[in-house]
Amino acid sequence: MPALRAVTRTDGENSSDEQHALTLWWQTMVDDFSKAAAAAVFALFVAMWPHGGAAAHAAASGTSPPQPTAVTAMGLPGAAWRAIKDADASLARQAARFNGALGGAGTEQPASEDERLAARQLVEEVWSVIDGNFLDARGVGFNREKWATLREDAVDQLGQGGMKRAYGVVRSMIASGVEDPYTRFFEPDDFTRRLASKYDVTGIGLNIGSERDFQERVGGDGPRVEGSLRVVGLVTGSTADVAGIGQGDEIVEVDGSSVLNRSPFEVSSLIQESPVAVPKGSEPPPAAISFIRSSDGKKISVEVPRKRIDDEPVLETSLKRENGVRVGYVRLLEFDSAAERELAAALEKLSAAGADRIVLDLRDNPGGLVLAGVEIAKLFLDQGETVVETVSRAHMNGGEVAASSSSSSSSGAEEAAATEAPYATLKRVESASSESVRKYTAEAPAQYGRARSPLTLLVNGRTASAGEILAGALQDNCRATVVGEATFGKGLIQSVYELSDGSGLVTTVGKYRLPSGRDLDQNGIQPNFRKQPSADDALASIRACEVRMGRPSS
Repeated sequence: MPALRAVTRTDGENSSDEQHALTLWWQTMVDDFSKAAAAAVFALFVAMWPHGGAAAHAAASGTSPPQPTAVTAMGLPGAAWRAIKDADASLARQAARFNGALGGAGTEQPASEDERLAARQLVEEVWSVIDGNFLDARGVGFNREKWATLREDAVDQLGQGGMKRAYGVVRSMIASGVEDPYTRFFEPDDFTRRLASKYDVTGIGLNIGSERDFQERVGGDGPRVEGSLRVVGLVTGSTADVAGIGQGDEIVEVDGSSVLNRSPFEVSSLIQESPVAVPKGSEPPPAAISFIRSSDGKKISVEVPRKRIDDEPVLETSLKRENGVRVGYVRLLEFDSAAERELAAALEKLSAAGADRIVLDLRDNPGGLVLAGVEIAKLFLDQGETVVETVSRAHMNGGEVAASSSSSSSSGAEEAAATEAPYATLKRVESASSESVRKYTAEAPAQYGRARSPLTLLVNGRTASAGEILAGALQDNCRATVVGEATFGKGLIQSVYELSDGSGLVTTVGKYRLPSGRDLDQNGIQPNFRKQPSADDALASIRACEVRMGRPSS
């Protein structure tokens, strides 16, 4: 039986386009329930509005999602669609409670004993992952007593049903017990597509962490060599999995270079990217990886095929003269594994070209790899300065919950643990109020510190996640002036868990806190200036920050 596995951390998904509110709502319903359930709830809701009968009938057929043209045909005002979106969570919970989200009552053939066991195992896995890892980061209320009751209700509701019934029961349980828009369940086919396209940081299916990461998220044997990196988990069927790399293995070399004392992000980037230039569209050479197998301590060397990556630029640069000052502009388009390296190279070129000031443009940057934002911040911060803090559930020793699995593994952030034992163990919180705080700091002197070019960041309402972490770190450490609009305010951490049948669960496991102690989520970063300030005004803002934060003047 495959193992329960946590896959990775993600920034989550956001949308606020009212023009497509109906389509987005439909897609959310289909994600969260079966198509039949989505169609039924949609039809019920639309039937309450004038001229909605025809659209309701079409939606109830389940053949295709409503099109934007249906919005015009029904003649509903924008306020109605906002009401739909506001009511979505409530409607979803009601629909989910109706016979397991209409997912299978009376539609399944009798399940075999193995199918019934697998179905119950899935329900138990989902319950345990949320019970042990979900963080009510927005304080909407997570009632642990109710959640415990829902576990019993879910098992009763499952009855003698198989996996189809289990999918409906799981959705019902989540909708009834978790007031979190980012906690979602995906059936295997849908999850596989999302996993391949969104959550693989290394490109070969590995999630790598420090020894501390491994012990906190997975547990197991005692510490290895200080500064070593271990496999927190991997994607089933990935090239790394096929090559024989397993959870708990210690990565020692990539392409002949030792990885001792290097960061997980840096090593993930080494694995993903070819060490030699590859023409666009060509296959990169395989990654040569040496690892120490956790089961017997034997050193193994393998070659793992790399994923071909299209050579799309992640930044744009220009040098302009403004009021007699040479200003180097860098527009960062996304945060990926190459962003930190390419930004460092761009800054060197601009400096060599005589740039007196640097403007880093993060407008319309939706985020990407959060660790890329952390690593970029370190380019500008002095040793010991805080980049960001993460707040998650505190995992106590001793409280363990049995869940599915045998030999497979977990990967990602704040994970459930899968071991070689017949059951995986999920680290469990004994108190709902206990939290664990982890601080990320700069470990080395700044490559582009205060003595070099003054720094300005441009942001807007579509600057999100990794971009906000970068902006907040540089603003709170009085390293940069932030100009533009308030940012999006997405400061939650989601983990992605692969379950025993290949389905997936995404749930909120933490939140980001800025160096000053501010919560990023739903607050965003407030700019120092709405429009580009003069050099004197920018410097005055930095000086005022230093006084406010009790920092020595730069």
